Amino acid sequence: KQNMAANQEAEEGSLYTALRIDPQTRTEAEQSRQSHRHISKLMHQLDDMTIPPAQWRNQFLNFQEVLSRHINEEEKELFLDARA
Repeated sequence: KQNMAANQEAEEGSLYTALRIDPQTRTEAEQSRQSHRHISKLMHQLDDMTIPPAQWRNQFLNFQEVLSRHINEEEKELFLDARA
């Protein structure tokens, strides 16, 4: 959880800030920032140990899917745009 927060801060503080300057990458950078917010919200929901195990598992699987999609989008699109 701490590593994820540090990664988000680093990306938003440098990469996304630079990409928001360029009109061609501004939207992608903003979408990735919003994705970080969504991932953080899902992580906090997983901290709620009062939910039934089956529901927690479903939430975890959703979190895993959202996180994987975010990483793939960054690696296949955003990072390539940053190099250009």
